[in-house]
Amino acid sequence: MEVARYHMYLDSDQRATGSNEDYTFFLKRPILLSHPLHYFRIIIKEAVIPYTFQTVTSGYNTLKYVLQRGATTYPVSTITIPNGNYNINDLITIVNTYLTKDVYGLTSGYSPIISMVYNRATMLVTFSITNHDSVITYITIQPNTGIGNGVATMLGIGTAITFGYSGTNVDTIATSTQPVNTSPITNVFIRSGTLKQAQTVENLTTGNYSDFSDILQLIPIYNQPVSWIHYLNELNIENRLTNTIISEMNLYLTDNRGYAGFNLQNIPWSCTVTIIEERDQALLQSDVYLQSQNIKRSLSNQAIGLSADQDIQEPLKIPVMRDHENQLASVSEERKKDSPAAF
Repeated sequence: MEVARYHMYLDSDQRATGSNEDYTFFLKRPILLSHPLHYFRIIIKEAVIPYTFQTVTSGYNTLKYVLQRGATTYPVSTITIPNGNYNINDLITIVNTYLTKDVYGLTSGYSPIISMVYNRATMLVTFSITNHDSVITYITIQPNTGIGNGVATMLGIGTAITFGYSGTNVDTIATSTQPVNTSPITNVFIRSGTLKQAQTVENLTTGNYSDFSDILQLIPIYNQPVSWIHYLNELNIENRLTNTIISEMNLYLTDNRGYAGFNLQNIPWSCTVTIIEERDQALLQSDVYLQSQNIKRSLSNQAIGLSADQDIQEPLKIPVMRDHENQLASVSEERKKDSPAAF
């Protein structure tokens, strides 16, 4: 049963403290539960978020590889490409440039011509080295493991692939093991570090169902970069809070990949928050029961001459007539006692 409802219209640009993506504001008039057995519900009614975040960011902008050149197998090397949003052709071009440059630095002069070709029909990329010098040369690109090396996943490399050529210039061509994915961010999450929940769990980024979630709302992304994400909570998805008082509110944004690197690049975002104080249904039923018991006691007391709130100290002795015949006999005896004596 709803007791009270509060609406908040929030903008990250008006934050009291924190960053654009992780901020806190303080309520001048804190919201308190009016009864210890009540609770708060929270609903993110709508949100407007700029799609200015990038898919390739710190933590997701590296590619790990191993180079074999002749009799030498080099340690694992890492290339880091610039942050940004890439389509598959742009991604292939930038990876090829940085990979070629890094191999040149490792070998002090060998510059492979690396071919990366995207097949639109299969959504896969084919990798090869097209210049030969009769020296064994292989490049093994490692898959993404946890946070980092996210470029491999974008290129469709789910398990390690090896390409190059033998000492007799026989080519080894490799193909990505799964479709490319240059839009790895599919959802934005509005979370809170101060609004506590006890009935919501997630395995979206924590990988553990037993962890209580701090997600207030999941916002799917249908837009293209450099646009506005307009979200309306048409399903009225809500969360139950354990807070008994709300004096400050923290809101922060993450994406489906984890907690690192989400950056709106100083463009503010806004949302509408509704907080509802709810009366527990069990408490409501308990109150109804007590009220009904009080009414019954009041009516019973009035019937036997006691005040409505007076407690019965001793049981009343009320004769019980077993049947209609006994009742008539009792009435007859009473009349005889009351009749005048015969002369």
